Amino acid sequence: MAVSASQAATVLQPDFNYNGYWVYVWNGGDNGNWSENNWGVLKNSSQSSLQSGDGYKPINQDPGFIGYDFSVEGGKQTFTSNQTAITVTAGSDLKSCVSGIYLGDYVTLNATEWGDYGAFSMHLGTNTQVNFNFDMGVADGTVFDFGQMTGNSLVTIGTAWLGDKTTILKGSYTLSGLTSSIDMLHIGFGDGSIANFDGSQLQVTDSDGNTLTYAQDASNLKEGEFGLQYNDGNVQLVAMAVPEPATAALGLIGLGTLLMRRRRS
Repeated sequence: MAVSASQAATVLQPDFNYNGYWVYVWNGGDNGNWSENNWGVLKNSSQSSLQSGDGYKPINQDPGFIGYDFSVEGGKQTFTSNQTAITVTAGSDLKSCVSGIYLGDYVTLNATEWGDYGAFSMHLGTNTQVNFNFDMGVADGTVFDFGQMTGNSLVTIGTAWLGDKTTILKGSYTLSGLTSSIDMLHIGFGDGSIANFDGSQLQVTDSDGNTLTYAQDASNLKEGEFGLQYNDGNVQLVAMAVPEPATAALGLIGLGTLLMRRRRS
């Protein structure tokens, strides 16, 4: 089902070398299962149109695109989010995927198989929902890439067993005000804590284009910093912008006035 989208579609041009893997593109309609009949396939970098999936589906090293249309633009294989509300249910196949899983804008991926998952890289579009509503062993080096972070994308994990493993969060975000917090994952901890999440590869800027610095401890953020916190069941990105010069100057004037009043008294 097509949706009314207010933002530009996500466009990706990854450089795949097809060394030991194929690239799959979902063609299973608005609602379907991660099964052999729901994918088109690219077998090499010169291919300009999708072939039949030949009874295969993405596993192991195979990248898989859901909610994307394939084309060749400027001589490059291009994947453009079709901004269609698609729901895909994945069972045990998803547990073995150790390469890129690319979910377009408005895609919902429901996993059904509990247990230990391999280290995968999952790329989310705008308003993308990923649901692991069960006990999940998250492998070291697992990546959730939230892309441009202009919508309300969310990864849900019922109970995560992290141990000493690290989950990497990526994406880019621009503040619209002086402070901001945005939910990235809704998660319960079987073991581990917010310290298992690495947000150092997130790119955060304020509305003036200033690049914010990643703070390991987000409990006491300073101006120009961002970090991660666990709040009300959510792993959140929190950020504090660099105040505009005029705002900072007003603050200094106010401080100076206060000091003068104290001296007079």
